[in-house]
Amino acid sequence: MEIVRHPNYELVQSAGINNILDSIRPQWRSRRLIERVMILIKTDPSSACQRILNAAIQDLREKIIIAGSDIAKDAALANKLPPISKSEDIESYSTKNIIDLSHYIGLLNRPDWRRLTRCYEIRRDLEHEDDEYEAGVEDCVYIFKTTVDVVLAKDPIRILSVMDVAKLIESPVPVILSLEYLEDYKHAPKQRQIDIIKMLIGRFLDEKSPEIMKDNVVICLKSLKEITQDSVKVDLGALYQQNNGKKQLNDNIVYVMHHAGIFYYFTSALKDDYYNQLLKLFDTTGYHWSKNKSHTELLQKLIDAGELEYMSSHILDNFILWLFKCYIGEKGGYGFGVNRQVFFSNAGSKISIEIIKNNKEKIKQRFRDNENLDKEIIKLLDTQEIERRYDQLIDIIDT
Repeated sequence: MEIVRHPNYELVQSAGINNILDSIRPQWRSRRLIERVMILIKTDPSSACQRILNAAIQDLREKIIIAGSDIAKDAALANKLPPISKSEDIESYSTKNIIDLSHYIGLLNRPDWRRLTRCYEIRRDLEHEDDEYEAGVEDCVYIFKTTVDVVLAKDPIRILSVMDVAKLIESPVPVILSLEYLEDYKHAPKQRQIDIIKMLIGRFLDEKSPEIMKDNVVICLKSLKEITQDSVKVDLGALYQQNNGKKQLNDNIVYVMHHAGIFYYFTSALKDDYYNQLLKLFDTTGYHWSKNKSHTELLQKLIDAGELEYMSSHILDNFILWLFKCYIGEKGGYGFGVNRQVFFSNAGSKISIEIIKNNKEKIKQRFRDNENLDKEIIKLLDTQEIERRYDQLIDIIDT
């Protein structure tokens, strides 16, 4: 019998449906999905849309099961979806709930979740209004492109567990997080990311943890910092501030919170209190060249605390002055340094200039906003050699 083609078939074909279907993963090709869909497109584009979306929903069910019923259970509970205690419960989930659950456990980002939800709404119209509504060319193209790009072309993702990371940092050698680890963590839902970061911070702050483990924790935190959800950092910032109570922050807490990307979310008052105490130590030690042996350890404290990243302006200005004065030095040419025109801390000046380079935009802005900074330093420029060292710093922040 001759197949009667649907009037929209040519238009659908011209929209590049074949190219879209070519992106489908091999396991769905082996189920003859493409052949069935192509047959339906010729005669009934609406049914073809339903078939391709059904396949995408089934693919998401399988991906959720691969991710783990434990993470699905937590996500369902946190977002008031039907309870999940075993894999079979996922099989009974409705289409809408599968789409939502996939988003909550990290299989779909928010834009993709919205696109797939729109596909579901179109399919629902096709199912319940057959006599009034039929898929147009734009519906077909939208559903086909979304389901393939967002679901059927993407491989399953294994959600990283807390134990996976715990085993990693227990390695007796320095660790490196593979791209697979990073991708798994990136797609982990909010609560899983919170649990992983809390575990890492706990291991670092545990006095019984060996140094190699603490080093591995820092490596992991640095690697995960940029891909940790902002809402995770906000919640953890609030949690650790609450746990700290009214106590002053110590160096270890600030160090690990900085590398976890959480310290930014601490209150300004708490951060200022810590940096004021650190500034007192800087002022007590001084920037004089005779304190050269103390400067390496002193400046490392500043580096460990995020350098100049989190300070309020009035505290920041004082640290800028200290760093500039440490690098510039003072008039020499006497004693054992008779041939040295400028006396400055060898260790302190090297580290100070690196901190200045790393924070040059912030320093440049402070010079614009506070003209007294420049005036305070210019008072010290009593020789050409000292002025030349000052000019080197100005060139750095102006570059």
